[in-house]
Amino acid sequence: MIPIDKLLEKTGDRYTLTTVVAKRAKQISEGTTPLVALEKPHKPIFIAIQEVIEDRIDFYEPQENDLPSEQPLEE
Repeated sequence: MIPIDKLLEKTGDRYTLTTVVAKRAKQISEGTTPLVALEKPHKPIFIAIQEVIEDRIDFYEPQENDLPSEQPLEE
């Protein structure tokens, strides 16, 4: 069993952890090659979690200045 504390150290919060793992698990289930070598086959969700633990995937949290501004369109 994987301790959630170890995963939260990598992502910072539960929302980010859930989003990162879910998106990566979907990619794996659609045929993307896993970035970790496992001895036996596992479900995509387990593979994605293992990739997070081993720092094999990169992600970033958007900052406020990364979001589009709500300026009116010029005519």
